[in-house]
This record gives sequence, structure tokens and C-alpha cells, in this order.
Amino acid sequence: MLQPGCWGPDCFFNGNRINTNAKKGKCTATSGYIADAEVAEILQDPKRVVRSFVDKDSDSDILVYDTNQWVGYMSNTTKHARAALYASWGLGGTTDWATDLQKFNPVPAPAKDWETFKRLIELGENPKLDHTRDPSWVQFDCSNDITRSKIGYPPSVRWKALNSDAAWEDIIRIWKNVRDDNQGDTFAPSFLTSITETMGFATPRCDSVLDCGCDRRYECPNKANNPESGPAAEFIMNSLVEIHRMYHDYYRALTDEMAIINTALDDMENTFAPVPEPDDKSLVNLLVDLLTLGTLSIGAGWFNTVLKQTAYFRSRGSDVFDNIKDVTQILIGQGTTIAKDVLPDKEKKWSQEGKDKFTHYLGDVVDGWLKIVNMTLVKIFDGSDSSIDLLWKAMSDGKLIEGKVLSQSTLSDGDRVKTLRDLTQATVFAFGIPALWRYSGNYAFVMDSGLKCSDSTAPLSQYLEDDVIKKTSACIENKQYYLVYPRQKPTRRCWCTNLDELRGLCLHEECRSFPFAGPPGLDELDGEKWAGLRLEDFIKGALKTWEMNGWKNDARLPDPNDEEDIKKLMRGDVKESGLIRLPVCSPERAYQSWDTSKKGSTRNYPCDIPPGLSFCGISTFVDQTSGASPSVKDCEQIIRNIEGDGKTSWRSPVVFGKPHRTIAKFGGCSFGVEATNENGNIFFDVGGQDVIDLINDAVQRFGKTGKVGALGFMKCKGNIKDQEVKWGIF
Repeated sequence: MLQPGCWGPDCFFNGNRINTNAKKGKCTATSGYIADAEVAEILQDPKRVVRSFVDKDSDSDILVYDTNQWVGYMSNTTKHARAALYASWGLGGTTDWATDLQKFNPVPAPAKDWETFKRLIELGENPKLDHTRDPSWVQFDCSNDITRSKIGYPPSVRWKALNSDAAWEDIIRIWKNVRDDNQGDTFAPSFLTSITETMGFATPRCDSVLDCGCDRRYECPNKANNPESGPAAEFIMNSLVEIHRMYHDYYRALTDEMAIINTALDDMENTFAPVPEPDDKSLVNLLVDLLTLGTLSIGAGWFNTVLKQTAYFRSRGSDVFDNIKDVTQILIGQGTTIAKDVLPDKEKKWSQEGKDKFTHYLGDVVDGWLKIVNMTLVKIFDGSDSSIDLLWKAMSDGKLIEGKVLSQSTLSDGDRVKTLRDLTQATVFAFGIPALWRYSGNYAFVMDSGLKCSDSTAPLSQYLEDDVIKKTSACIENKQYYLVYPRQKPTRRCWCTNLDELRGLCLHEECRSFPFAGPPGLDELDGEKWAGLRLEDFIKGALKTWEMNGWKNDARLPDPNDEEDIKKLMRGDVKESGLIRLPVCSPERAYQSWDTSKKGSTRNYPCDIPPGLSFCGISTFVDQTSGASPSVKDCEQIIRNIEGDGKTSWRSPVVFGKPHRTIAKFGGCSFGVEATNENGNIFFDVGGQDVIDLINDAVQRFGKTGKVGALGFMKCKGNIKDQEVKWGIF
């Protein structure tokens, strides 16, 4: 209005019929037009309202506000009255115009106002994502004493003082909002892009082992001096850098070591046995184990070495080992999971080039370790929930930042690299040499003599020559052990026991065959080569692996989730980690397998129970168990009585009347067979393994009460053709 206080029909507006000086509406952005929402807002503020009334002549509501602003509108009361009037005139109804201007809507969380909401849209961001910050960490700036005094306080104190936990929670919440809002978008921000932008840093390639941009420490960012970040960002960023550096240094050291190892591998093959053309299935099984074992063994030793040098762990007390173990377990666990993706396809050869040498396959394993390191780093920084959890566990409480320490580091960067080099070589040779012996058909094993170190070796003279006893022995915990292998053909030695010295004639000669000798290359294990490994180390390592597996020879792989396994691996001693795998058994067991079974016939030959002969096929089973049946215990003793001799078999006649024949018996349990017809055979054979399998199956099916009785029908090898045979346990 031109004159404040004048708003009637005789008053004038400011402006002309084309232009008005009235205020622009908030929603309409047009002078002379305001929305119902703004009218309602003005009416709620008594300070702004000059006069509000209903003009009866125009049947409209009038509002005079802000001294000289005038607007005519319809309140809900006026609107309903008009609608009723128009209906009485026979009109069809009413229509609302600009319904989106009737009220102000609240700003969708987390935006504080519509201006911010619209600005985020203009920037191409989702305004409904929560980009707020916890005040507890953004209240600080880069000038605080905790940030500036990098070694004045212990790492955990610095971390907590700047509320770094709250900072991480905000950073990850924002990332998860971005991640979930951009599912399937290939151009969406990456994990590293999101978190570094939130903190106020440029984005380095921390997920690449080949990139050096994530190796340097960062200073407190300028963004930390405003409400969107804080100096805790420096701690988090440098923790991520430290994780990258550990893997980057690990990768570089492994790469440098590859050339040294590849040269040594050819020498290893020539020294410890020439290898026949490989059978991919058996060889790949060996190397798959090495791939996983190496990832654990080398990784645990490396991270243990690096973490011991960090300020956090040098500021800890007596619990330092358990703390390092926990972080090491986290970091290497990811690598063992990745190792499964590096394993060769079952249908393909390990090497794409189809190389036919054991050493080349070992070279592929070392290359596999490099791939695992690379893939692990990619996984760690992929922004998945599991990777976020890993990062947090690795760096929380300031584990990877600078700070005051209790002891000074004594290990240089060169020492760290040497530690990795030594561990890598020890891993390759500790696993590779026994594997090479086995794969080449030499089947080396540790002979447990059962003798104390002070006992005479005379009881071994039937198995080992005197010079072999000297060259292959080690005294460990006051027991005599020998690293030997079973010869394909025994060494025969003869000597004269009755010499006619006058005529120079031997009147009586004694000869003896020695089935075991030192495996090829044993003389090389003197500590000068092969990562300093000695004969004694291989025996100790085999015994430790045997012990870790409950004194059984089918050793499991170390488990990254097993605390005791991780402790052993962290020591960096291949003798303690389960890496050296040589079967362990008595000379009697080894001789029995050598004498009664085929060379290499079992996984841990010659230390397994020798497999028996088998001449029969699939059998039927009929339960005959009753109170009068023999005990399961007696029947199982039949198995124990025959399983030690791999040559056990029975030949039974096929005759008129087909008489039943008991072929094995112990206590109250008997096992018998008979031919069910005459079809031209004179006899049929049943092997020891046939009897073992039939008793085991019968006990499993029918022996739950402690007694067992059974019969069945099968075909066994006859002298002309297969023979129908009935068997029984009674």
C-alpha cells in the first residue's frame, strides 16, 4: 500500500498497473503473488500482522502485514462458504489451483534447511543422504596440541583425545549411504574417493600395490579447520596409508626375491632328485598346499615383524604379543581367503604354458603369492562391510599412527626386507624339498627308532647300514630319529664271517639287505644353502607337524582362525609352523609297507597301514545280528590282525556241494566264504582288503548294539571268470 494504515477501497497501491513494488513470495518468487503457505506463516506471527478481516462485499479474506503489504485470499472457512453458495446455484463443483503451495513441508532429514537440500541436488548429490558430522570430532582444528605433538603422547591417547572413533563412524556412515544409493552405477564414487573427500584429502590409490601415492604420511588437512572435518582425519588417513605400505613393501620384497628363488629352484631339482614328467593332479595338490601355507607362513612372519615396530605396540606392556597376534590374524586371514581364487582350475594345468618341471610349478606358486598380495589389497579397500570391519580392527585405538613409545625400534627397513627374504626362502625350501622327494618317487620319511640317544643302534642294523645311521640321524629330546627313504631295491651287503687266512678264502659269508637309505641331496643339508636348513631342521619340523596333528600323518593346513596356529606362524620358524611335511613312523611299520605293498600306494607311504589286496566287487548286505552274534570288538580285531600285511589273501576251491570255509577268526567272531555255483572255476580269491571293507561296512550298518552278524553276495575273481560268492560274519 502506498500509505501505511490505509487499506480500504479508497487507498492506493505502490506502483502501476504493470509493475508492483510488493514483496516477492517465497514460493512464487513473483511480486504480488504469495502462496497460501506463506499467508498461514504470516498469520502465525503477531508481530507481522497489521490487520486481518473478511471483506463481505468481495467475500474474501484480507491480510495487511509488514506495515504496508496487502493480500486478498480465501481461508478454509471462506472457501467452504463459497462452495456451498456455488452449489446452490447449480454449479458442478470447485477446483484448487497450485495445491503444492498450500503449506510448507518439513525439510527431509538430514538437511537442516531447504537451501542446503536444493544445493545438494544442484551438485548432483542425493540430499536425503546423511552428511552430518558428530560435533565431538569436528570441534577440533589442526592447531591442537595432540595433532602437533606427534610423539608427545602414546598413540591410543592421541586417537581417543580427538574422538577418532566418532570420526570413523561418520566417514563410514556417509560411505554406506553413497554406496547403497548408487547400486549398479559404474560411475559411482569408490570407497577411497568417498572417505577421502569426507576427510578432506586427495584420493590416492591405496588399493594398488603398484602405486606409490599411498606410501607417504599425510598432515592434518585444511578441511579439518572447518565444521565438515577434524584432525582425527589425519589419524585415519595415515592408518590406511600404513596398511597399504605393509602390503606394498611385502609385494616389492617378494618381487625382488622371485629372481633369487627361481635361480635356486633349478639347483634344487638337480640336487634333491630329477623329476619325471608331472602328473598334474598329484603335483597340483602339493602346490595348492604350498600356496595356502606360504600365504600363512610368510604373511604371519611379515606382519608380526612390521607391527612390532609400530609406535602403538612399542608403547604396550606385557600384552603386546596377544595384541600383535590379533592384528596379524586379521590381516593374513583375508589373504588365505583370496588364495582360493588363485588356485588352478581342476580341468587345467597349473601353468598356462604347460611346463613340465617341478621347479617351474614352484615358480608359479611364488607368482601366486604376488597375486594374492595384490588381490588382498584390492579387497581390503573395496568398501564392503567385511572389509570395513577388517580396516577398523586393524587400526582402531591408534594401532597404526605415530606416538610416544616405551622402547626404540631396532629394526631398519633393510632388516625388514631381509626378514621377509629369509622367511620366503625358508618356506619354499622347507616345503619344496620334502615335496620334491615324494613327487620324484623317493618317499622320504622320518624313522622313529624308539631308542634314546644313548642307546645302541644295533636294533637298526637290519634296516640301515652303519654309514647311513651316521649320516641321517638327529637326536631330538633324547630320542634317535633318522631321515631316510625306502629303496626300490634294497642295498645288499655281504661280509666274511669265517676267513681261511692261510689260503685267503672265505669259508662262510653272511649277507644282509638294507631297505632304507638317505634320500638324494641329504649331504647338501649342512646349513650352508637352502635358507640355512639342516637335516635336523627337517626332522624337527616333521615331528612338530606330526605332533600338531595328534601324532597322525595326514596333517591339516594351519588355520588362520586358530590362535595357537597363528602364534606358531608368527614366530617365523618353519620348524614350528606345520610347514615341513614328512611322514613319521617306526622302522617296523615302514618295513611292513615296503615289503607288502606297492611303492607310493598310499598318501603317506611308507608310514600308512599298507593297503590290502582286493579281488571282489560290490556286495549286498543282510542283517543277521542277534543276541548270539559275535561282538563288534572281536570282529574289529580281525581287521587289526590282517591290516598290517598288504599281501594277505585267501584262495578257496569251487567244488561240488560248495562247502563253506572260514578264512579269518578272532575270539567269537568268524568270517567265512563259499561259492554259490559251479561255473567252470576251480578256485576263487578273496583279498585282505575285501574282508576289512566288509567287516567295517557290516559294523557301521548293523553293529550299534555292540554285536554284529551279517551275510551278503558278491563276485570275486576266479581262475577263469568271476565267481558268485556268499560271505558271512558269524
